Amino acid sequence: MNNYFDPLFKGLTRPALLFGVPLVPFIINILGFILIAVYTQQFFLLIFGVISYFIMKAMTKKDEQMFRLFFLKTKFISNFLSRKYHKAKTFNSVSYKRLPTNNDFPKLSIFPLHAEPSLEKLIPYSSLLTDSIVITKEHMLISTFFIEGIEFECESDENLIFKKNLLNMMIMSFSNEPIAFYFHNVRFKLHEFLDSHFENSFLKEIDEKYHKSFDKKSFQQNSLYLTLVYKPLKSNIDLKTFNKLNYKSKAKEISNFVLKFQEYLGKLEANIKDF
Repeated sequence: MNNYFDPLFKGLTRPALLFGVPLVPFIINILGFILIAVYTQQFFLLIFGVISYFIMKAMTKKDEQMFRLFFLKTKFISNFLSRKYHKAKTFNSVSYKRLPTNNDFPKLSIFPLHAEPSLEKLIPYSSLLTDSIVITKEHMLISTFFIEGIEFECESDENLIFKKNLLNMMIMSFSNEPIAFYFHNVRFKLHEFLDSHFENSFLKEIDEKYHKSFDKKSFQQNSLYLTLVYKPLKSNIDLKTFNKLNYKSKAKEISNFVLKFQEYLGKLEANIKDF
């Protein structure tokens, strides 16, 4: 059996950690307690900084993205009047400008639209060009594949290594192209059980207890997706030239982008069909 290991690089997915705590919250926490202690001349407050460090470290062990999600949540605090009116948190997909105070428009609601948190900056997509190709606001074309995977339990080590090397060579073949790969894992709860029917009372009782044991718990399923990203406008000069084109010229250029991207998609699909 071949012991073939590949390093797993997480530099682009994990936050920078310092002593097991995300860098930015760690610095804010330490500097905050130091400044308070120096300003108040109560240096015993530094003990609370040490205690908060261990609390933050325990939180990071549970989820490394916890602080990032917390700061993101603070950006989308919804309007109280809006929550009371809609009976739910509401968000806008676009941003609205604040109307001037000296206007004659009738007041249609008790809360303005510009006060609603907007998700516009977090939505990179612009338009759907085809059934499977999306163009982003930065004029990049993307298309996503669902990766089913292979039954590695039933495959030999040699075959697994061969398919892995084949996949690596496929990715390397795009190294000179304006192409990028984005892998994302979606985890969701799953409630699926086999249908069972027993005439025997003992077996029926055991089966019911078995299913009840999952009432408070649920199975977790991971689904892997691969997104191919094509950047036809490689430089700022290309982007400025494209933006100066008229509508018909832009539509023609985008059609050429789609044709070129479909060639890349065909090449990728042919190489990952086993997955």
